[in-house]
Amino acid sequence: MKGKTMDENNPLRILFVEDMPSDMELAERELIKNGISFISIRVEKQDEFKKNLGSFNPDLIISDYSLPSFDGMQALKLSLEHDDIIPFIVFTGSMNEETAVACMKAGATDYIIKEHTKRLPFAVREALLKKKMRLSRDRAEKELAQKKEELNNYFDNALDLFCIVSIDGHFVRLNKAWERVLGLRMGELEGKIILDFVHPDDLHTTSHMLTILQNGQEISGFVNRFRCIDGSYRWIEWESSPKDNMIYAAARDITDRKHAEDALKESEERLKLAMEVSEHGFWDWDMDSNKAYFSPKWYTILGYEPNELAMNFETWAGLLHPDERDIVLNSLLAHLRALQYFKMDYRMMSKSGEWVWVTGRSRSFKVDGNGVPHRAVGTYVDITKRKKAEEQMLLARMAAEEANRSKSEFLANMSHELRTPLSGVIGFSDILLEELSEGLSETQRKYISTINRSGSQLLHIINKILDISYIDSGRMCIRLDRLSIHSAVEHTYTSLNSLAVRKRIELRKDIDCCLTEVTADVEKFKSILYNLVENAIKFTPDGGLVTIKAIPCGEYLQISVSDTGIGIPDNERERIFEPFFQVDSSASRSYGGTGLGLMLVKEYVKMHDGTIWVESEPGKGSTFTFTVPVRAPLSENPEL
Repeated sequence: MKGKTMDENNPLRILFVEDMPSDMELAERELIKNGISFISIRVEKQDEFKKNLGSFNPDLIISDYSLPSFDGMQALKLSLEHDDIIPFIVFTGSMNEETAVACMKAGATDYIIKEHTKRLPFAVREALLKKKMRLSRDRAEKELAQKKEELNNYFDNALDLFCIVSIDGHFVRLNKAWERVLGLRMGELEGKIILDFVHPDDLHTTSHMLTILQNGQEISGFVNRFRCIDGSYRWIEWESSPKDNMIYAAARDITDRKHAEDALKESEERLKLAMEVSEHGFWDWDMDSNKAYFSPKWYTILGYEPNELAMNFETWAGLLHPDERDIVLNSLLAHLRALQYFKMDYRMMSKSGEWVWVTGRSRSFKVDGNGVPHRAVGTYVDITKRKKAEEQMLLARMAAEEANRSKSEFLANMSHELRTPLSGVIGFSDILLEELSEGLSETQRKYISTINRSGSQLLHIINKILDISYIDSGRMCIRLDRLSIHSAVEHTYTSLNSLAVRKRIELRKDIDCCLTEVTADVEKFKSILYNLVENAIKFTPDGGLVTIKAIPCGEYLQISVSDTGIGIPDNERERIFEPFFQVDSSASRSYGGTGLGLMLVKEYVKMHDGTIWVESEPGKGSTFTFTVPVRAPLSENPEL
């Protein structure tokens, strides 16, 4: 049955447990007459009741006490098991005080005799009001429990150290952060006296803070040290407030911060000491106020007493040399504004009136959001002695270069003067050997050959010295031409093969078939090959092997000359290309030579934009390798 409803959208749902439809109808009429809106369902059996508890979801249950196959006590039990908040009214035809008491004790909301049906609407309204109050109370209790749980979670899981301390200084409650920081379990802290964990040096101040709290005052920013499980101490910063004989505190482990502060303080002290004992003057400039700080050393470098000059930017700028002031200031400000490192040598006026050379360095900082710096720091160091030494070195270098030019000119002149008579000696000895050989005795021919050979050797040495003088004076030039690589190697092979044969040395040549021509100075290129192969033969024992190998290497030609000779010690390998240097004095006596050949080889390779290096192992031999570019087609003027 559906009663007249005041709210068609949310009618009251009543589940009747009744075997007499007429009794249910009487009850419904009484409810409707009293303005109660509802919809209802009647059940008689247990399975129907259990089913409708879920499907109908009643707001109220009105049940007869006795039914043929079911009774009110069973229905009450099932209802409470399903949802103990649903009001349950026992509506029965028999009045039995013991039954009524049993029902109320079992959890029934009310007990109504059917003869008193008029009382039913009041019982329904009261039951619904109790339900509403119960729901409201349950909701409030749930919200309170949730808030309490949230607070407990916040308290227990906060990263900071939370605790409640009794007014006499005993830990009452702590959060888990204390275990993390101190390594002690809650049971080792709760109930203990807080002073038992404080560093001995902090006991007095901590006791004083507890007295302040006991007097009802708050404390903030108090710091002391707490003992950990391993006996070490952690720095703790406190915010505490007393209330109702309890102290509520929030603390924070600041050990890392304290260590950083101590390290910073120590660093600042070291910096201060370093500045005091170092040769550097220090300045700090506030770019907004124009105020500056000058360290004591800043003053003493210029001969002033500390604080003798005003500390501002104008003081520093006014001491700059007039010839350099604008340059230094413009460069300094440009670097500082661009947040770049500044370094420059300049002069400053000392108290005595002399100019002091300094090296200044600076950098800006305290940069705002627009990239504009507001402070700058810098140092300077006295380099006057160094500047004077550099001037002396410059004068000495100029004198040495002048002397070197004079030497080169002398060598060139002397070489010319020596070459003229040597040409006559070599030329006329050639004539005697070639045209008058038949009229000479064996002894005369031997002497003339010695004269000719010695003259040629001396002329070769003079030519090397002359080339060195040209290189030193910058007058050496190269004339580029196309040169067949095969012919250059063959020329060297032909020229030196007889020397190799006399020592029973095998002279091999290995030229890559892809190689054809290289653009080079013909004479200098051949001289490079000749000197390298001659050296290899000279320093290779009888019966050894010398190999000339040429291969392409990208845009370069690579030629190596390998031997099975005496090798070069590691400590002498770097000096092998120096003029007049030979491996050792014994080598000089055994193998001869002037020590100029490899120096000229290196210079000739450099003139061709090439590189040369040596690989060697004492007792096993050496390999000299050089690379030169395979140049583009010649220009009209090949001389460089």
